Amino acid sequence: FDLPSIAINGAISICMGVASAGCLVTAFGMEASLVEALLSCILWAGLTCVALQWRRGWIVTVAGLLLWWQLLWVLQAHDEFGSLLRILFDVYSRGYGIVIPEKLLEYAPGDLSLAISAIAGTVTLLAGLSLTKLRSGVLAITFSVLPVVPCFLVTDTVPHEFFLFLLFVCGGVILLSHGIRQKNPRQATRLTAMLLLPVMLCSILLFQTNPRQEFDKQPEKVIDYIVNNWI
Repeated sequence: FDLPSIAINGAISICMGVASAGCLVTAFGMEASLVEALLSCILWAGLTCVALQWRRGWIVTVAGLLLWWQLLWVLQAHDEFGSLLRILFDVYSRGYGIVIPEKLLEYAPGDLSLAISAIAGTVTLLAGLSLTKLRSGVLAITFSVLPVVPCFLVTDTVPHEFFLFLLFVCGGVILLSHGIRQKNPRQATRLTAMLLLPVMLCSILLFQTNPRQEFDKQPEKVIDYIVNNWI
């Protein structure tokens, strides 16, 4: 029962879950409670980074996962996911001319706290599983980046700097300790703790020298924007 590893892996998993959800919410202007997302991340960090340290902890994790799915079904989370997809398609239809599926037209934008909490909790679950049992930092980063991909398909959906910064710091310390993590998890924990401050300072410098740009125009195709403006 390695308490330092639990603390470090749990904190990183929670930060990655909150950062992924926060990027999605702030980029598309969604109505959602990030406090609920944080609570969901804390729950799943406990059911992975803590429970999986026990000999039969996987039983607790699987039982929690089944109960969670049942709760989402009872609370009709699929309606919120439909509204979330409607918001994404509204933006992409203006940028790419994509036709919104008729089935999504019945969903109206509203509070998406449950759907965002589910996304944040899923990222935390997969990140905690990757760091704790699979010992793979690359998988943890991949799972945390996937919800952020929709933010960068058009030019005017830029996430808030705080959540990008949080995601960047977590990814940095994980990548730098990835090789050692597979051989010696405890040594990787110590290295992660040592790298946290230097990576944060480097990230602050990077964000200061490359400030976030504000987009007030209509969304454009990213490829067209790169060709016409950036190159």
